[in-house]
Amino acid sequence: MAPVARIRPGIEGILEASVAEFFEKGYGGTTVRMIAARAGVTVAALYHHFASKHEVLLTVMRQVMGDLLEGSAEALAGADEDAKARFSAFVANHVSYHVSHLRFGFVANSELRSLEGGSRAEIVALRDEYEQRLVSVVTQGGATGEFQVRDPKLAARAVIAMCTAVSGWFDPRGPMTAEQVKAEVGLLALNLVGAGA
Repeated sequence: MAPVARIRPGIEGILEASVAEFFEKGYGGTTVRMIAARAGVTVAALYHHFASKHEVLLTVMRQVMGDLLEGSAEALAGADEDAKARFSAFVANHVSYHVSHLRFGFVANSELRSLEGGSRAEIVALRDEYEQRLVSVVTQGGATGEFQVRDPKLAARAVIAMCTAVSGWFDPRGPMTAEQVKAEVGLLALNLVGAGA
């Protein structure tokens, strides 16, 4: 895989403001002027860094997928070799990211539909690569008898969808802590692949 484009210095505030606007109003309901005002920069300054609102969204998507790919690689490398440990490490990383980056995770998941042409194909390819990592772990678990699944790809997709959804409902104010959510969703994910608690 080609390296994922990483965030450029000096644009963090613009991306944070963009994600906040996309989260609250949707991509279609957000204008460049709204983003600039929220970021505390002029429209001209925003256009100095980004050619369009679409490029801002693409940068957000690249950032999220880059973080997830790097995080999952580290999680899998640090886990024991058995499928259950690797699966749990992958899930824990995914959930942790989505509870600590609620808006980024939500926007990256919900606004894929707003990407156009080659940009959408680029992000879909990164998502496919990410998904395949979990498919490989689930397939490993099926081969060793640790998991009971008929379709590893479908199971992996269901797990990722469930774990991603926490960005839509988790509330840092409670009643569950981020660690509790990570633990409970991790158990649900193990049940989903037939591993049991």
